[in-house]
Amino acid sequence: MEELKQEAIERLRIIGLDSQIIKEFAENNKVYVTRINDKGTEFIFDSKIMDMIKIFEKEKTIKIYHVIIYENDLYILSVHKHKENWNKEKVELKRGFVTIVLCNIIDGGIVELIARDIGIEIETGKIQRVVYGK
Repeated sequence: MEELKQEAIERLRIIGLDSQIIKEFAENNKVYVTRINDKGTEFIFDSKIMDMIKIFEKEKTIKIYHVIIYENDLYILSVHKHKENWNKEKVELKRGFVTIVLCNIIDGGIVELIARDIGIEIETGKIQRVVYGK
């Protein structure tokens, strides 16, 4: 899991998120959330989302390093154990594109997970905008 964490730290640096967020993740495994709404962008630490992350990571062989909440959807940025894809994923990340897991809650409280490519726009260490597709 340490190798996944180091890869996640590298990806946070590539994205260019605020250094405090990277430091908190590196030192304390804290995963911050970017909330984007009509009022702007804010970084938050949400203990409920952190609890969900711990459960999700236990079930999968991934390391979650950031979460975006946009238009009531939850976008999960993570590193998976398939190292053969890491270089390609980092090239795409440098171009502003990331494959996320979209977490939808459908009828009956069932959680549906969908892999999707999105573009992210960064400004002054914050994700300012999400763009669908490449």
